[in-house]
Amino acid sequence: SAVCSSDLPGPLAAKLAERFLPAPLAARVAELLEPGKAGELIGRLSTGYLADVAVSLDPSRARAVVAVIPPERVARIGHTLCGRGEYAAMAEFASAVTDEALVAVLDVASGRDLLEIAPLMSWSDHLEHLVDGVPDDKIDDVLRAAADGQLWDASSYLLERLGPRARHRAVLRAAAAPDGLLDAFRAADEAGQLGTSASALLREARRRRTASGEPAVG
Repeated sequence: SAVCSSDLPGPLAAKLAERFLPAPLAARVAELLEPGKAGELIGRLSTGYLADVAVSLDPSRARAVVAVIPPERVARIGHTLCGRGEYAAMAEFASAVTDEALVAVLDVASGRDLLEIAPLMSWSDHLEHLVDGVPDDKIDDVLRAAADGQLWDASSYLLERLGPRARHRAVLRAAAAPDGLLDAFRAADEAGQLGTSASALLREARRRRTASGEPAVG
């Protein structure tokens, strides 16, 4: 595309791209750009436009280009996609970013976002390792979002993907959760709506709560 020509200064190319290049076409062009040129151009494009492009991007063909986007910019693009409910695009986009960028996305995603995205991701041992590192407050967000939205299938799927360390932390966070949250999980379990891992987590959390005799947090 002439708009993205290497002969054009970066600021001008970015301004022309946003004005005249539809996002689906920009996605195809991005797949052909040299990463250095792409990185310069991406740095001058708005987050909203980049999110539009991400929806149409084929990550397998644009991996080198996506890899040059700084983690903090990837996080802003991911936050925008999640805010629009573009979870399928977010899952595809996340599959092509660097580890640092994916961690940044996990940091800005809400518990509800993670529950929506998890079933759409291409999981691997490496991805599970990265997810295992999410902080405790993110686990709390996921548990609350599952109970508030009755997202039992999604929560069961995500819990199935957690490694032993993250699953143990999820048990501890559930054991310290408000009574209403555990009540919601128990009702779902009794209705047969929880998967095996979620049901086992609930039983272990309740056992720990009873054994400790400590009141719930919050």
